[in-house]
Amino acid sequence: MVNYQGDNGTQKTQLCSTKELPRCPTHRENGFLSKLGETVVPDHTQVLSQLRSGHIPSEEEKAAISVTIRDQEAKIQALEDEKNRLTSLIRQIEEQQREVELEVEYQSGLLAPIRHLPDELLSEIMLYSTRGRVDVCSPFSDAWKLERVCKRWRNVAISIQELWSSIDIFMGNLTSYKPDAPMRIVEDLVDRCLRRSQSHSLSIKFIEIGSPSRFWTIFDHLSLASHRWRDISFSLSLFSESRPPLLDNGLTRLRSLGLSGLYGGRGTFSSFQHAQQLTQLRLFSVTTPFRTLILPWSQLTYLKTVYCEFRTGEFMEMLRQTPNLVEFTSNWNRGLTKNLPNGVKPIFFRSLRSFEIQASPVEIYNVFQPVAFPKLTELYITHLTLTKNLPICTPDSITSAIRRSQCFITTLSLSSDNAGCVSRILEETPHLINLTLEYINNLENVLCDLSRPDLLVPDLVNFTMTCKINQGMVIVGPLVEMVRARASTRTILSSGRFRSLNLTLKAERGVKAITRLLKPLSAEHGVAIVIHSLPA
Repeated sequence: MVNYQGDNGTQKTQLCSTKELPRCPTHRENGFLSKLGETVVPDHTQVLSQLRSGHIPSEEEKAAISVTIRDQEAKIQALEDEKNRLTSLIRQIEEQQREVELEVEYQSGLLAPIRHLPDELLSEIMLYSTRGRVDVCSPFSDAWKLERVCKRWRNVAISIQELWSSIDIFMGNLTSYKPDAPMRIVEDLVDRCLRRSQSHSLSIKFIEIGSPSRFWTIFDHLSLASHRWRDISFSLSLFSESRPPLLDNGLTRLRSLGLSGLYGGRGTFSSFQHAQQLTQLRLFSVTTPFRTLILPWSQLTYLKTVYCEFRTGEFMEMLRQTPNLVEFTSNWNRGLTKNLPNGVKPIFFRSLRSFEIQASPVEIYNVFQPVAFPKLTELYITHLTLTKNLPICTPDSITSAIRRSQCFITTLSLSSDNAGCVSRILEETPHLINLTLEYINNLENVLCDLSRPDLLVPDLVNFTMTCKINQGMVIVGPLVEMVRARASTRTILSSGRFRSLNLTLKAERGVKAITRLLKPLSAEHGVAIVIHSLPA
């Protein structure tokens, strides 16, 4: 059936035999050959034109179109079958490729250099990759994966007592199990660690527990080896409904203890009073720790208290009972101003070398009033300022403590709102080598003072500053003069010449200009200058 134009302009249709039927003008040949023979790609232009013109086909055209649709649907099915065949063939080829790649990977593994490493070096690599700790609540952690690599790796991994003696217990929502770690699996993993660590000292951290019952299950398991504990950390709040553990096997090796939370049990917590090797104590958010905890306080050499709350006179009494401290840190504790009415007696630290405190100005004043530390070399203070409407002066209490102690401070870090406070303290630290200043108002005044190394901290070697927002453009001039004055000095210092400047800026603009001014000093005077930029 073909359409043609009549003499009078009307469209007519003539039936023809298949033999006489010419190739449809709406199709074009395509060079793609397949099992279906020569495939032609239809040209839809004419049909689309008829659709857009609103053409209504006659009955003869409808019959012809139906025949064409059936033929094309048959071709579509044949093409779909061919596509499925090719897809199946591609899958087979990809599977063969994966098999070959796996064979290459296995063969390459035999040639890997790590297979030739001695067991001692391989064990060091394992310790480094696992950070020397094992998570007993996650059998998918790195430590457990090591033993599944090969027989040799398993033997090496199991033999590393140091790895299996450092245990993290990470239960609750952060475990790899869903929803919670089955206790029987955790107990089994704990037992493996205890067996593999053999007689090695244990370091244990209860990071997240989920419930007191789970804690007690694991704690009782570990308490059988309490005589091997070297370091342990847990929350006191888990003892709210029970008495402290007895730890019948003793604490002969315990040197470090970390406690947190509110103890809700009756009386005092005395489980660690006989830990005769205990020298390090870390307290986080503990209420009235000195009155709650029965510990060998006098033998502590390291004490860190963070966000704890002390009752009247408790903080100073704790300091008085720890005369052997070498390092002490107090960060944002409460109750430091609650002193007894009759005043505070002098507190003498015979061995203290590092003192760090973050507190309000009044609290800092109270802490420094009675203390003396003749061997102090490192001092870190935040937040230092002049207190308004109060008849006290925080810098005076600090400088008085330094003069009273006659100490030689070589590392000093100050965070303050007042440059005058900083300068007055610097006058009392002539042996300073490392200086850090953070968020100082009128910092340019301090820099001007530091530009005279013959009068102020002449031995300064390393200087670190963190500026307030948009403070960089104000201090850059005095800073350049300070660097030049100190780097060009010809005086032979015991600590060497001024060597490094580490500057952190919080600026909306001007960082590039400051960098251009400071960078030439590095090559000119041999000073290492590092500039960090933070968004304002």
